[in-house]
Amino acid sequence: MRTLIFILSLLIASVAFAADKENIKVCYLEWGKLGGEKLPDKGLVPDVVATTLREAGYNPEVQILPWVRCLKLVEFSEIDLVAGFWMGEEQKKTYQLLAPNTVDDIAFVTLDSFQAKSGDIEDFYGKRVALIRDAGGLEKFYSNEKEFKVFKVNNDIQMLELLKAGRIDAIISDPVQILSKAEKEMPELTGKLKVWDPPIQRNIGAPAVSLKNPKKDELV
Repeated sequence: MRTLIFILSLLIASVAFAADKENIKVCYLEWGKLGGEKLPDKGLVPDVVATTLREAGYNPEVQILPWVRCLKLVEFSEIDLVAGFWMGEEQKKTYQLLAPNTVDDIAFVTLDSFQAKSGDIEDFYGKRVALIRDAGGLEKFYSNEKEFKVFKVNNDIQMLELLKAGRIDAIISDPVQILSKAEKEMPELTGKLKVWDPPIQRNIGAPAVSLKNPKKDELV
């Protein structure tokens, strides 16, 4: 389950005070109630980050973008911050984290008719699975990736469509987000999805800035 950590004081301490109202571009993705173009303040996670930046004297500009595009724009410093990011060891080569703001469980999500012993990663060996391309915070899966047939896609809907069509056995993601996305955009799957326990791993998320961004030192 996802828990938002409202520790603005920690985030504020992570951002150097700016005397001028310098613009800071922030991106995030459509992510249930935590991120979305139509949500108040574009969702809880962007709102926490934007509020922190305002407190530090910046003028935040928040965009909701496809996930891969958001990360690439941050990587190349065209956008300054991703509002929340599961940070794996590979991603640490490219991004610098600020203070944590989310905790997320990652689990297998299947159709309710799917059979397995448990949600342990070994019990899904040999299965066809889908995940978001360039997703961080999946070290346990990546260390076992050779045991799976993997489909890497750009968004949650693509994963749900593959699952519905029978082209994959399971989705690997935050189940809260997947269930929310199915309820809103693929209601025919509501009540027909199963979240497997135990989760694959638990991730701590945080805003992140590119290591190459000239503003990095003042933001971290």
